Amino acid sequence: MKTFHRIFLVPGILIIFFCFSAALLGAEFSADLKIKQPDEDYEFKYYAEDSLYRVEKLTGEDRILIIADRELDITWALNPEAKTYIELKGIDAAFFNPVRAWEAIRESLNEEKVGDETILGYLCEKYAYAYPGQEEEPSVEGWYSPKLNRFIRQIVYYGGGQGDGLLEMTNIIEAPQDDSLFKVPADYQREKSPAEKLEEKEAARPVLTKREETIAPAGRYMGTGGALRVKVEPDKSVRVIIRNQIKEKSVYKVTPLRDGQPVEAEVIESSLSGKGQKTEPFFGRQFKLNEILIEVEEGLISAFVTKEYSSFDEVKREEYFLLEESGRGLFVYEEYKIVLTLTGDSQAAEDSPIKIKFYKGEYEDVLEEEDFKLTNGQVRKWEFNAGQIRTLNITAGESGGVKVLLEQFPVKVKELSKEEKQQLVQDIIHNELDKVKALLDSGLDVNMNPSPTESLLMAVCRYSNAEMLKLVLNYNPQINFQD
Repeated sequence: MKTFHRIFLVPGILIIFFCFSAALLGAEFSADLKIKQPDEDYEFKYYAEDSLYRVEKLTGEDRILIIADRELDITWALNPEAKTYIELKGIDAAFFNPVRAWEAIRESLNEEKVGDETILGYLCEKYAYAYPGQEEEPSVEGWYSPKLNRFIRQIVYYGGGQGDGLLEMTNIIEAPQDDSLFKVPADYQREKSPAEKLEEKEAARPVLTKREETIAPAGRYMGTGGALRVKVEPDKSVRVIIRNQIKEKSVYKVTPLRDGQPVEAEVIESSLSGKGQKTEPFFGRQFKLNEILIEVEEGLISAFVTKEYSSFDEVKREEYFLLEESGRGLFVYEEYKIVLTLTGDSQAAEDSPIKIKFYKGEYEDVLEEEDFKLTNGQVRKWEFNAGQIRTLNITAGESGGVKVLLEQFPVKVKELSKEEKQQLVQDIIHNELDKVKALLDSGLDVNMNPSPTESLLMAVCRYSNAEMLKLVLNYNPQINFQD
């Protein structure tokens, strides 16, 4: 069976809930609504009156109180403790309203009536739902009662060994319902919905509508009339990412420049429709480009320009640009010295809130973490010896913008003569931190043996102090040496 992504967010809990709706009106009843999932069960009260319905559970961590109008396609999500509510329209309600969540999924499925069955004393029409082209393998089955104008049982086949989801109404009582159940109380205050807050935030966001010049890596929100000219390097490939930020169409032009002149055959004039749609033009190093010019004729986009380094380079380099409220996770080579450089470059503020974590393992076992602000133009740098970290994660917060450069340097092993080894032991005995650090930084193997019977770490433990020990441990020596 086709796998479903199970999502439905309400205050305090992630609820897995899919419910059918129909266009006919008129039924009035109450029922217990039970949802059984592979990992947990939920119980709610359900009330129906014509086009209106109410779903509630007023105790426990999985509290929910929803009133909705199917005809107007509006949901009101209520918070009784705060006496507030939000209004959501259409698919924007899917994370709050389980009924609307199912409707959003159903739009992409084909419906087929497969028979009639009696469920809980109600004669029901049975339907199967499948993705186009997969009708022989339905993802959902539902039993619809014409009398109640509702599906009173549904099964969702998740696949992938997860088990199935079951939703059903029980203890159905047909009776007139109190009109007040379907009205937002007069003393509740309306708050802005997440979609409205996002719209306000996006409307207030600074947008480039004139000309600007900068150096890769670069990222900007760009509106009508905006022109971003980004310097790149002729011996590097260049990647451009254009993402549409509005539902409507955005029209843009990307011009690669060599010595100030357009590479006419590679100029891109195009458009994107639908929020989130993106394209990634790539220009190889054979074009020897000096600059990239991005221009917006109409609409609103986010634009990124980054250089791409050859995988054959001895020093491995990657660069990125993070705009506000975005992040990047990176893996590093274990046998390379790591240098990470961040440069503040916010379009919307004087500084950028940054969170960064360095992990010893694959996003586990934190070695170091910081939460700080990076002023525009300010540079922060971190260095790690080979093997100290395996992964790292960088997040730019609200109004943030940051250039990211990750460099990985191969460690070259330095060999010492007999006399140099003797001098190293003397440096350890006399706590010459700078001299020992210089040797390790020049490529000296931290696991080398300055004498036939002891490793460098053993020599430090025997002859030196805590400061020297801390220094050597930063280079990740093996601790299971045996003579």
